[in-house]
Formats: sequence, C-alpha cells, structure tokens
Amino acid sequence: MGFAEQAKFMVRDGRMVFAQACDRARSLAQASSKMANHEIETSFSSDTTVLDDQHNPGDLVHAGCFIFSCDIEPAMARIGWRAGTSYHRGSRAIDSDLLLTMDRSHRVRGTHAIFNWLHDSGAFGIRGRHDNNMLSYGPESLSKARGFIVVDVFDQVVTIGHLTYRLIYTVPPHFQENFQRDKARYMTDLLHIEQPIVSASITPSALDIRLGHWTLLRTAGKGIQSIITAARGDSNELVGVKHLVRKDADSASKVEKEIQLYENSKQRISGQHTGGQHVLALWDIIFTGRSREFRRVSGGADDVYILLTPLVRGTFRSHVLDAKADISEETKLKLFAQAAVGVAAIHRAGYVHRDIKPENLGVLSTQKPFAVVLDLGQLIHTPRDT
Repeated sequence: MGFAEQAKFMVRDGRMVFAQACDRARSLAQASSKMANHEIETSFSSDTTVLDDQHNPGDLVHAGCFIFSCDIEPAMARIGWRAGTSYHRGSRAIDSDLLLTMDRSHRVRGTHAIFNWLHDSGAFGIRGRHDNNMLSYGPESLSKARGFIVVDVFDQVVTIGHLTYRLIYTVPPHFQENFQRDKARYMTDLLHIEQPIVSASITPSALDIRLGHWTLLRTAGKGIQSIITAARGDSNELVGVKHLVRKDADSASKVEKEIQLYENSKQRISGQHTGGQHVLALWDIIFTGRSREFRRVSGGADDVYILLTPLVRGTFRSHVLDAKADISEETKLKLFAQAAVGVAAIHRAGYVHRDIKPENLGVLSTQKPFAVVLDLGQLIHTPRDT
C-alpha cells in the first residue's frame, strides 16, 4: 500500500486543472503497474474515480490510486488502514492513512472507513467508523455497529461520503502462492495473530462461484469418498461444504441417509453437557433442486451441499505431528485432550466414529488451542452399552 509519500497522491496546487490531474493519475497508475509486474507485494489496489473538476484554489484533490500491500503497513496496523480526512486530537493534527479530501462538502469524516485483514479468514474487509456516516460497499450500507464485511467481489464500487471509488483485486493467479505467504507473514509478524485459514484466504476473482449467500473458495480437505470445500458467508462466516449429487433414486436414497446422519448426530451430540463443541456439526443444507424430495427431471442430476462447522485451520497431521509444526508440547497435549473429549461426546450420544486418525482430527487454533473431531461420514449408531 503506497502511502509512504502522500504528495504522490494528493495535489495541493490549486492551479492544477482537472486534465492535468488525470494525466498525473495515469502516470501513477502506469508506474504502479510496472511495480506490480516486478514486486509481488503490490497486491490489492483501490482505483479512484475523480468525480469532477469543481475544486477551489488550494483544495486538496485526489489524482491517483491507492495500493494496498503487505509491504507497507498502516500507521496503526492492528486497527487497519484509515480512510478519511485530516483531523485533530487535542492540539495535534492527524492524517488518515488514505487522505481522501479536505473539502467539507464531500461529507467525509476524519476516519470515515477502515480497511484491514480479517483474522480467521484472511479476507480483506471494510467497516464504517461511525453509524449513519454515508458509507456503502456496492448496494450495502455500512456502519460501525455492523462491523467488518468482506470485500468479496473482484471489482466493486465503494462510496465514502460523496466520493466514489472502485476496489479492484489485482493479484494474478500465478502470484497467489507468494501473496498468501506474504499475507500470512504480515498477520503473524505485524498483527501478532495466527496465520489465516489457508483454504479461506484465497483472493476473490471474477470466476468465483456463488451458492446462495456463500462464496465457494478452495479445497479444505479430502476424504476417501468426498472433498470438503471452504466457503465464506456474506457476514464472514466460514464453513466446510460437502458436495453430493442426486441423479437417480438410488443415489438420492444414499444422500438422504447421509443428511439424516448429520441431522441426528448433531441433535444427539450437541445435546451433551460437555464435548459437543469439539465435534464437527451440521450448519445448513442447500438443495439446488429447491426441494429435499428428489424429483428426477430431464437433464438428470441435482446437487446437494452440506455445510459443516467449524472450518478448521488444519489437522493433527499438519499442525501437530508434522516436524515443521511450531507449537509447544503443552499445546499438543491440550489439543489431544480436547480431541478425546470430542470422541467421548460421540460415544455418549450412542455413536462410534470408526475412522479416528490424525487426518480426521482438526485444529481450529493453536494460539487458543481448540481441536475438533472431523469426518462423521462413517458414524454408526450403536446401543449405549456397546
């Protein structure tokens, strides 16, 4: 994010006409493009739209673009990048990280909006700093009370006061791995928080698949019979999604049995006084055929998506047993103990898991140790005395 020299982005010369400001913006954009081709850290950009040239001499006029990057942090990293105008704290004048305007008629406040990485998902988010402060992301109005929402559209309009901007993700696919590594380092070294969940941290693109209020992201885990895909909700909820297909009466029957397994096990296991929180649970079910009852139509199959919570950061194989896992013995013991509590809750509910192994024990967090028993597809209900 290139705010080291604000003079690059803000024009203080009232004699500069609109055409000259546009020329300056184009030259800055070209320079930024050249830098992005050589330096991966210029990863997310917000390209401004200059609305008009009705500025008075001496006005501060924005004539370029803002570039968010893991390489140059905001003044207060844990808060995020503050967008607004100059303001006073006591006798001290303070500039926002994104100094948008000094014209009061634009209705932009001192800190009007905040941008930052969201802790668990690693997604980029925006929030209002005040309530009823004229801030919108696409069609949605934002406020302090609503909190952060995910900037989950590849190219979207943001309105701050009377100013309009376009937020555009610019990470090319072949830079994704490097960018995610830079972002993880930014979050651990600068924000002092856990690395984001890799499967949920992918940068939005124009090819993203929407499923109702959910955006499908990338593969979170693979089993013998299924693949779990990470998904993020419009309010930044994270779930794992299991995709099933109904193409005939036989496959529809198998899908229905699996749905009932998740529904019944959730009811029985979550009803335990202790341990249920350490077992994967059903969040929701989405039927693309709009009905739980399978109706075969011309063209064949329909899809069923089982949403499961929580979406874990990794498994015992990757986060506990791997030689590169940088966690203490105390944390490992806590995770093992919680996994045992989860298995005990399954047994008390009258089930046997039948496939306990490191890959089926999930790690939600290592900073605040939290383990979850995964992959309930092999559960079998048994009498309590077995």
